[in-house]
Amino acid sequence: MATYAGNGLTPEVASFAQKHGLTLTAQEELQKLLNASVSLAQRRVTVSVPATVANLGPGLEVVGMAVDIWDEFTLEFADHFSVEIHGLDTPEVPRNEENLVVQGAASAFKEACRPFPTMHFICEHRIPYDKGLGAASAAFVGGFLAGSVLCAEELRHLEKST
Repeated sequence: MATYAGNGLTPEVASFAQKHGLTLTAQEELQKLLNASVSLAQRRVTVSVPATVANLGPGLEVVGMAVDIWDEFTLEFADHFSVEIHGLDTPEVPRNEENLVVQGAASAFKEACRPFPTMHFICEHRIPYDKGLGAASAAFVGGFLAGSVLCAEELRHLEKST
């Protein structure tokens, strides 16, 4: 987060404080609240991934299209591994390390040469499975995207502490 030299406030807080005539104490308190919320946000990420159709006429597996049906995946650092599943066709979805969202996240950490931390996964499935809409791909890609964000955040936390 960028800060102004000398006063330790982000530009957003400084602008808000100036606009609303906040006292120095109120400005510092607002900056602390903002820092705390950003810190919390960095431990959790939610991504949405659309359904897709890749078999369009003569462009079989070449021409694709996103469909307005979205799965949503939330990953957060946790003390214990867990997978929460909500939505369509959930009885068949694994609730362990075989889950495609978990595998996608693990792949992101592996690609970054980082150990895969203990996480809590919340999967909201709206894309129907086995209907040609890319539900399995969406799960893996969603896990990979969210894992990449958290992996980058973990690297930033390590850089700050060293």
